[in-house]
Amino acid sequence: REFIRYEGGIVRKENGMWYYNDNANYCYQAGSTEGWKLFADLFKASIPAETIVSCQVVDTVNVPEADRYTRFLPLYPFHIACGALENGDALPEDDIDGWIDVSGYGFKPNAQMFVVHAKGESMLPKIHPDDLCVFEKYGGASGNAGSREGQIVFARQQGKDNDYDCQYTIKEYHSEKDPVSGHNIKVELRPLNSAPQYKVIDVKAESGEIVTIATLKAIL
Repeated sequence: REFIRYEGGIVRKENGMWYYNDNANYCYQAGSTEGWKLFADLFKASIPAETIVSCQVVDTVNVPEADRYTRFLPLYPFHIACGALENGDALPEDDIDGWIDVSGYGFKPNAQMFVVHAKGESMLPKIHPDDLCVFEKYGGASGNAGSREGQIVFARQQGKDNDYDCQYTIKEYHSEKDPVSGHNIKVELRPLNSAPQYKVIDVKAESGEIVTIATLKAIL
């Protein structure tokens, strides 16, 4: 059984549904949902509709210039973002799928950020298939530099990533440094999913086999 304590009671998952009970001392009886309430109904009752953040895709014609990269960020097909970013090019707005309103997500958007859909299950439980992921370009004129240790990165690697069917991938970055020089001696791109089919990508740090293109800013 899965139990999660929250203010005012206990939440449990049964047959894919979440339930709660107002009585914190209530004990679950196997095979019974009597006395429990659907957790979704609790949210419907307590969260005003106007406070729910929407991730609807908005057409370019409906997004004022002043709101682009200040309130809205462009949603790119994965392959378009890959090619342009690695070449150091500006992402072409003609190729976007639309704009996503990112206001209310707790970060300040800028012109170095973009949105792509995640694929596959290698980054579960943090990133789910089709999640909207906000990335910020790494290095160069972006101002987004420094340590990537423990960050989720959008990167190019030598092999083929099965999730994306290409050399580009979304993984957790890990490196080991030489204690004397401080230079990286090992770099890994790690899946978060512990299932055996998802392997760590392990390369020599100076080989150029991994290129960090962007770092994850938010999951919408």
